[in-house]
Amino acid sequence: MHALAARLFALPRSLTGDGVRATLAALGELVPLTVVEVPTGTPVLDWTVPKEWNLRRAVLRGPGGEIVADLGAAKKAMHGDTVAFALDLAAGDGMATAWGPPLIHI
Repeated sequence: MHALAARLFALPRSLTGDGVRATLAALGELVPLTVVEVPTGTPVLDWTVPKEWNLRRAVLRGPGGEIVADLGAAKKAMHGDTVAFALDLAAGDGMATAWGPPLIHI
């Protein structure tokens, strides 16, 4: 069970996309599953199926361009509704946060 949990934890997942497919495939090795894909935009109860979202790369760079945080260190810090952005913070501006606890203290 621990090995399965470690395998699943390593997968970057959102509500849709390759991470969900990989998760369901791993679970399908243990129990029989029938997976049905539903197209983007399909209404489901009080919700609409969002666009597929696959994380390719996520990094935070310091003032000199050095990588101070990367996807490998914080896969679970990403959320399905995350969007790409660029932000410059000067020393003393406070701290950067992304949907949760502070990730970097400046």
